[in-house]
Amino acid sequence: AEQYRKWNTRVGTGELNDWLYRLQVRNSGYGGGSGVGRIRYITQVGIRPPSFVAFLKGQAAMEAPQLRFIRNSIRDAFMFNGVPIRVVARLGRKYRG
Repeated sequence: AEQYRKWNTRVGTGELNDWLYRLQVRNSGYGGGSGVGRIRYITQVGIRPPSFVAFLKGQAAMEAPQLRFIRNSIRDAFMFNGVPIRVVARLGRKYRG
């Protein structure tokens, strides 16, 4: 029952972006290896499984280890333990081509 509740959880965009700001401040001294400094904002676009889109600054795609860091950070912060979640990174409009 608990896993099903988590599977159906929706996190508000404001709450996600407050979390993102705190994560960016906490990781700002690490040379950008986590990739969080490149995220302009993040929003949840679906449930079953919980799915998120991170909109990026710049023209380079986010690498797999950076996406894994974001996914695991979301899982820890919003208690999605044991639930598969999706995170997709999108480039800004002027860089999509």
